[in-house]
Amino acid sequence: MEILERSVVEKIISKLDHESIVKTAWEGYIPNMKNGYATLNLETGLLESVSLGTGETNHPSEDVRIYLYRIDQNLDVPYEDILDEEEMEKWEKFEEEGSFDQFCNDQGIIQNERIIEALLHYFYDDWTEAQYSIKEQLDKWYKKRQYCF
Repeated sequence: MEILERSVVEKIISKLDHESIVKTAWEGYIPNMKNGYATLNLETGLLESVSLGTGETNHPSEDVRIYLYRIDQNLDVPYEDILDEEEMEKWEKFEEEGSFDQFCNDQGIIQNERIIEALLHYFYDDWTEAQYSIKEQLDKWYKKRQYCF
């Protein structure tokens, strides 16, 4: 197994745009079943989506990745982060008549798009925290590599 040089991986990560990272994690997200991850493949340098449930892992020989961002399987986005002010007022009036899904459908609101927008809104804080994990993962991968020669 040949992985990219650390400097190359760091450069790739620094050039990734936030929307691509969030949407890649979203592809792997399965509500209430599996966390969605945006990962960087250390062999190819490509951004990839991974789905993992609680306690589930990939086999180490197949998991040649840096985990960049995670959407929790139990994601709970407040309605205030999905709806604008006017929509929120309408929802508060409608709430006793039906479900949030029905309201969004009636209003032509595509929930998934709004949830992704909300995740992007909070991305900076999540990404700042993720930097520590990314550095630790890189240190682990490239420390291992030093001993392989």
